[in-house]
Amino acid sequence: MTKKFFAKIMLSLCLIISLIASISAPATFANALSTGQAFVIASKCNLYTSADFSSNKVTVLDEEEQPVLITLRLNDKVVITDFQDDFAFVETSKGAEGWMYKYYLTQNEGQDVYPVFNASTRNNTIVYDTDKTTPIETIQKDTRLYLYEGFDKKSDYTAVQVVLSDTSLRVGYINTADIAPDGVSKTLIVAITIIAAAVTIILSLVFIKKKKKKDKKHAK
Repeated sequence: MTKKFFAKIMLSLCLIISLIASISAPATFANALSTGQAFVIASKCNLYTSADFSSNKVTVLDEEEQPVLITLRLNDKVVITDFQDDFAFVETSKGAEGWMYKYYLTQNEGQDVYPVFNASTRNNTIVYDTDKTTPIETIQKDTRLYLYEGFDKKSDYTAVQVVLSDTSLRVGYINTADIAPDGVSKTLIVAITIIAAAVTIILSLVFIKKKKKKDKKHAK
């Protein structure tokens, strides 16, 4: 077997695996934000002076000239004007401005567009509010989730975006033990196994054919 022939086989296998991977991958949905109107999907959240949780929270002066913390709540409307990393710069309906965590926002009021899901629930489980103690709703096994802060199996709770029974999109926390992050699909594993077996057979046949030619040369 020549090097060119072997290279063609490997290239073909790579193309086949890539095709299977794209076919077997679960459907995803857009969750990108852009400048313009958006809606808060957290029960409550604050604005920050910089795109960093360690920065000061934005306040306004009340009638007595005392600083009052700005708190946004579920379904409040804001206008996004800029982005920086995981934060969006917004203006509230009352004219206050500041940075907020972009995963607490959505731009689809009717929720026809959902997040890019990357995990599922292993069991029926409770979605807790961002305080990790107040229950929002019990969701069913195999409910799709978006883990927007990554996954650490050592953590007790994991931050998620989830579509509730009323089709609203919410952020909250779920018991980490009840979450199954997406991995390589079973279909892809089976396909790779079949391809590997086929390659083994092809290489065996090529080797046998090559050996027979050598044997004929020696016989002469």
